[in-house]
Amino acid sequence: MLEKLSYSQTKDVLEIISHRIIANQDALNKADREIGDGDHGTAMVRGFTAVLKILELEEHENLQALFIAAGNAMIASVGGCAGIIFGTFFRSGGKALDESMNLDATGFSKFLSGAYQAVKARGKANLGDKTMLDALHPAVEEAKKSQHLDFPVFIHAVAEAAREGMINTGQLLASTGRAKDFGKNAIGKLDPGSITLYWIIDCFDAYLNKIHSI
Repeated sequence: MLEKLSYSQTKDVLEIISHRIIANQDALNKADREIGDGDHGTAMVRGFTAVLKILELEEHENLQALFIAAGNAMIASVGGCAGIIFGTFFRSGGKALDESMNLDATGFSKFLSGAYQAVKARGKANLGDKTMLDALHPAVEEAKKSQHLDFPVFIHAVAEAAREGMINTGQLLASTGRAKDFGKNAIGKLDPGSITLYWIIDCFDAYLNKIHSI
């Protein structure tokens, strides 16, 4: 049972995440057409293609530097709200880590907490606004209370919390961004950013637990 991910293994997970998002461009665009401009998948493909490039071409001294580089790559390549928000997620999550070469439950909890605070401030959104925060916040809270668990058990609990948060966005009215223009028509539709956020965490879960193919 893995109790931590090495630097190399964490890079592997980032690569898996990138390929999963890229492969699901159409699904993300479809979800975004329901309550937005329909380009979330396209934006994420640009961002994660840039992440793949830095994973291939660059080596970093620790996990902090790796995540910061991934975030910077997203911001530089995507532009717009989605690139800034997910770039901030990776960059600020990375800044919350020490200079470790390994990622364990405590480190992952610090990563999510740092990412949440930065994304909340950057996006000027609140819980219940039907954004990725509604999936990220329950993941943060689960991570805080589950750090004592074995890492694979911990990460599965965190992923499940993110999944439930993602699903719950379907019950929310949007209070920010393009989605708020849809009013009550947004009810029953998932926030596409929350889908992306869940998939990111779910890839860590799948890597550690081999629950399903990615």
